[in-house]
Amino acid sequence: MKCVKIHPITLLEDCTIEKDAVARWEISESYSVTTLVAMKTLHLDHSKVNVNGGCVSLGHPFAATGGRLPVHLIHSLKQGELGVVALSNGGGEAIAMLIEKL
Repeated sequence: MKCVKIHPITLLEDCTIEKDAVARWEISESYSVTTLVAMKTLHLDHSKVNVNGGCVSLGHPFAATGGRLPVHLIHSLKQGELGVVALSNGGGEAIAMLIEKL
């Protein structure tokens, strides 16, 4: 089995931010297991992940996930809080984005 570094951790390391400083996480769940694996691997507090529902409960808009997830995250953050969006894209690649609500 090939092990790879999860993108949100690389993002936080590059930004020199501790995982506990992140108030909310929006993790794409085109399949439920992907979010569960990320939560377990990253040891995330379940109450901070997909707080308004994920793709399974809200629907998975083809080609719009990259727009929906950041908007949901921004609306769930309070002023000064940090949030991370993580999603996969075609071809087995993934991206993570750190957002601070000003």
